[in-house]
Amino acid sequence: VPMLTPVHLQKRQQWACEHQNWITEQWKKVAWSDESLLHHVDGWVHVCRLPGEHVAPGCTMVRSQETEAV
Repeated sequence: VPMLTPVHLQKRQQWACEHQNWITEQWKKVAWSDESLLHHVDGWVHVCRLPGEHVAPGCTMVRSQETEAV
């Protein structure tokens, strides 16, 4: 997974500012790509974290080794 560049960080912050007044019903319609389970294979765990973060249960998700189009 590539690291976030300063441009990525700026775009994320801009997006967050543009959506800060959304209500719960709007947020429920968002499919977060870093939280969505699209395919499940037992036995593999992929750790997603930023530099300096400890491995925490909230930073893990199941990951398939197969390549599938969505």
